[in-house]
Amino acid sequence: MEHWPGDERQNRTQDPDQSKTKGKKKAYSQDTSFWHWPHLQHGSIGRATLVLKDGRVQWSTAVDPSRSRTLIPLGRPTRIFPDTRPPQLNVHEHSARKRSEQGLQYLRTYFPDADFPGNLVGRELDAEVKEVRDLEAFDSFLGNLLDISPSHYVQDGYTAAYPMGELNRELNISQFGPDTSRNILFKPSGVSSFTFETPILQILSAFAPSQWISTPSSTLVVRTYTSASLLRVVTQREGLPEVTRELDITRSDTGDVPVMDSRILAGGPDIVVVNRNGVVYKCNVYRGGKAMQLIRHHKPDRDDHFWQLGITDREDECFLTSSKAVKHLDFRSTGAAADVFSLNHPSAIVTSFESPMHDYLSRVTTTSEVIWLDDRFRRRPLMSFSHHRSFDRTLRVLTANLSNGPLSLLMSRCNDLVTVYDVNRGADGLIHSNSTPACLPRDGPTLASYNGHALIVPPSGSELMILRLRQRGSIHRQDIRVLGPDEDELQDVQEDRATHHWNDDVQRLDRLANELQPDFGPVATRHHTEVDLRGAYQKIFATADDGQEDDDEGAFDDMMVRLPDFWQETDGPGENMLTTFDVAFRTGEGIKPPSRADFLTGGSINSKRGFHSLMGDALPFRDLASRASWHYNIHDTSIHSFYNQS
Repeated sequence: MEHWPGDERQNRTQDPDQSKTKGKKKAYSQDTSFWHWPHLQHGSIGRATLVLKDGRVQWSTAVDPSRSRTLIPLGRPTRIFPDTRPPQLNVHEHSARKRSEQGLQYLRTYFPDADFPGNLVGRELDAEVKEVRDLEAFDSFLGNLLDISPSHYVQDGYTAAYPMGELNRELNISQFGPDTSRNILFKPSGVSSFTFETPILQILSAFAPSQWISTPSSTLVVRTYTSASLLRVVTQREGLPEVTRELDITRSDTGDVPVMDSRILAGGPDIVVVNRNGVVYKCNVYRGGKAMQLIRHHKPDRDDHFWQLGITDREDECFLTSSKAVKHLDFRSTGAAADVFSLNHPSAIVTSFESPMHDYLSRVTTTSEVIWLDDRFRRRPLMSFSHHRSFDRTLRVLTANLSNGPLSLLMSRCNDLVTVYDVNRGADGLIHSNSTPACLPRDGPTLASYNGHALIVPPSGSELMILRLRQRGSIHRQDIRVLGPDEDELQDVQEDRATHHWNDDVQRLDRLANELQPDFGPVATRHHTEVDLRGAYQKIFATADDGQEDDDEGAFDDMMVRLPDFWQETDGPGENMLTTFDVAFRTGEGIKPPSRADFLTGGSINSKRGFHSLMGDALPFRDLASRASWHYNIHDTSIHSFYNQS
């Protein structure tokens, strides 16, 4: 037995008012799909049936808590890689009117003679804000940006591939490896391994070990805004891996329509892609090039622009997911695609499909529920569970194959909520929910945005590592220990174990992360305009050049020669008292009409040599004072007055 008992009859047409009214009756159709398979809600048992066990029959329910497992967090979520992208620009910081005024001011700066209507600029800005808001809610071209694959070089290790950099176009390839305590330690690289021309939209590795390339190499398909590229990665014991770009699949290869999803078939190197119109192509890769093969032609649908591929360990098949159905494509036949699952609810939308694994179970995620299917019996689900989340088209299920059974995790790009579903096949052959869905503990902002999710199951099979790539490029790690129903919950939990090791390059990235600022685009250039005011400064303050400094030195030497003979060269007694500055100034400038504002005029004494001579007591003011008819030194008076006040 694989399915729970259910009513497989078609929808019935009923007339509820037939016994109450006369005349023409209005018939309506009742959807009976609820009875086809167990639809579980929180707190319900879903379905029950009699099964044979040990020669006797007994009741079996869809919800069986006797096989429940316990999840124990091993420490708090840890940031194992720093931010590398600046924060997003907040378009809602200012009102629409304020942004319209800023846009007009920007246009008038570059086009002063043109007249732009304010309502035209306002409509364009409103359309831009709506487009940004829609892309934040759901971007159909954005795939998973965090990929984990088994390492070909490190035993019990893993290779992580993810984007980095301010433009998100640098590919980083780093390693997970066991330390001396057999804990999985992340050793990221602070330098990118490969740089693309445009931002990265999707990163995926081969489903199985590749026979096309030799160990310790692996294959990756990286999709950007311009192409889907096949990469060959050769890992090194030390240093950066060697990345070779084997080929590119551009929009010219897919009917001049951009690629929406791309996968490596089994171990590679062949690639299957689907464009924005739902047309599927297979790229046959050879040593010398590529050959494109049309697998499925689809008439463009104006209302459906979501397409996702799913692969298995076979090279001659794939799954194609749209917003309303999941289909199976067999490359060996040219007939129509086989139906796997379809939605009957007009308000629900398919968000993701997880291909079947060794237990033949596949999972479909919609905006209202999570559905389990058996690949051997398609079109009839085994079980569904309502997740009661708000409308979210970024929901996705990842399954971890643990030693005591698979564990499914429901995640979203829009928040950090992770729901755990303990659903697997029991000894009676039926699929059971072993416990009520639960949420993992959170330690951070609830509405944080994520661009990638990945799971790692260590060789022990009793632990689970959850990795999530945030929108700004940081990677966060959460370790979970999964205990079976017969295991002791009081095991020692090492919460302070090491999770990562940063080298100097990564530490430098962490320090620079706080200095990253939002990208304002061309409008920001007005905030960073540099103007050289040296010419205006020199014109206003008349800064001396080298020739002027030489002239000042010559005038100072002349003043030092004439200064001792000042009284002999002066005609008659002074009309006022003279300070030492007056004497030095009149000696250097020669005979001119006296002025009480001479101290505001620069002279040869106002120079570097004059300052050093004054500080070194090299000016002959004592001899001048002894030859004067009367003199007085106010230095002692000012010093005495200063100390009395203090």
